Amino acid sequence: MTHFSIFDKMTPEEAGISAGSIVDFLNRLKEKGLCLHGFMLVRNKSILAEGYAPPYNEKSLHRMYSISKSFVSAAIGLLIGEGKIQLYDKVIKYFPDKLPEMIHPHISDMTIRDLLMMAVPFDSNTYTDKDTDWVETFFKARPTHAPGTVFSYNTAATVVLNALVEKLSGKLLLDYMRPLLLDKIGFSKEAYCIQRPEGGSWGGSGVLCTLRDLAAFAYVIMSNGRLDVEQLIPEDYVREAVKKQIDTQTAYHGSETRFGYGYQIWRTRNRGFAMIGMGGQYALCLPDKKTMLLTIADTQIVTNGASEILDSFFDKIYPHITDPRLPEDAYANNLLEHECSRIRLPLPEGEMFSKMAAKINKKKFFLEDNPMRIEHIRFDFVDNDIVIKYMNGTGEHELKASFGGYSEGVFPETHYYGITIGTPSNKGYRYMGSAAWTDENTLSVRIYITDDYLGTVKMLFSFRDNDVSILMTKVAEWFLNEYQGFAYGKESTSL
Repeated sequence: MTHFSIFDKMTPEEAGISAGSIVDFLNRLKEKGLCLHGFMLVRNKSILAEGYAPPYNEKSLHRMYSISKSFVSAAIGLLIGEGKIQLYDKVIKYFPDKLPEMIHPHISDMTIRDLLMMAVPFDSNTYTDKDTDWVETFFKARPTHAPGTVFSYNTAATVVLNALVEKLSGKLLLDYMRPLLLDKIGFSKEAYCIQRPEGGSWGGSGVLCTLRDLAAFAYVIMSNGRLDVEQLIPEDYVREAVKKQIDTQTAYHGSETRFGYGYQIWRTRNRGFAMIGMGGQYALCLPDKKTMLLTIADTQIVTNGASEILDSFFDKIYPHITDPRLPEDAYANNLLEHECSRIRLPLPEGEMFSKMAAKINKKKFFLEDNPMRIEHIRFDFVDNDIVIKYMNGTGEHELKASFGGYSEGVFPETHYYGITIGTPSNKGYRYMGSAAWTDENTLSVRIYITDDYLGTVKMLFSFRDNDVSILMTKVAEWFLNEYQGFAYGKESTSL
């Protein structure tokens, strides 16, 4: 992967932040059991701390989810800079082929600015993963109120903005942005975006890039669209994009989303702004402090988990940001370096061993009808691993998990979406599997999907006499639906 960085490196103390405060931040996330994939702390133009949980590293392309919306906003700014559009243009004039015969006035009144600040006339998203043309559904949906009036977070608005960028540029979203912006900040050539069913990028949620890519992009936004002496995005547009354009106090999307919304960018406490993606993807920018926190994660399984990241930052690091250079602290910096190198996905709580393992080893259990459609399941214990073999509605499968650590594998389902929403990938997603005994009779297994799509499955197996009771819960958008529910079964009398 070819890549250059716009950043240099320095110790936190050189930048006026104590290394110990960053250690406290990481420890708090660990105590909360958050699934942190990576983080960076940047001040001015220097990286102060950076770390990743395996299998991720500084070169890993990571799904940014709704941070993608901020890329679309920047692309709109580029189009404005080229004189191709204006903020108050009516959106329908660019999509005559997508309009219904009878156009509702609220639809015809929508402007590009309305879409940018999520002031669309709908009470919910206008498409599903089963729809074949997401732009068309937007214009044909029934409005519930006037546009430009109240905040209504709606990824379909970004979809239409993205489609506008691609229609006027004749290029995919990132391809359009590369010569004007991305190439100039060292953005990875390998970065890409998940596609919509009808073709074109899913800029509402689909960008995959490295954490360093995100940091460079966020730095330009925090610098009012400038890198060094070159103005990459029109300054007037960027200043408006990061300002509060509409009130968000009535819409709850986490602790940091009540401070207002700009153009596909959230306002935050302490006069900051943030690009936010589902599951703990953050680019928090604090212009007053010239400081950025960037994270990649999958906190979906933890209630309010994403909010904990920013709460922890503002509790543990923010109060310790000063202007003067601090005295070097060799001990704290060594500890910080150690903690950054030891970031790991959280393990299920429990013990590595139970006498029950020997009793159920290689035993097959036949299950009664259940929502997962699992017919039978078997548990094979090999060294420090467990291999779960089962048959469900899609065939014979197996999952591997390690006690006290993680096993890497490929998830057996191949019908989940790939590069295009609505089209099966025909291959399994990468995963990490871990296991623990929560008591002598109860086995906990956790499966983290670590691919272009992120998600988690928790499995609990309770053994009693010759039977097993099962609970599976999943958190993932549009997949893992077969891994949710209760089941019960009895041990087979033969292998």
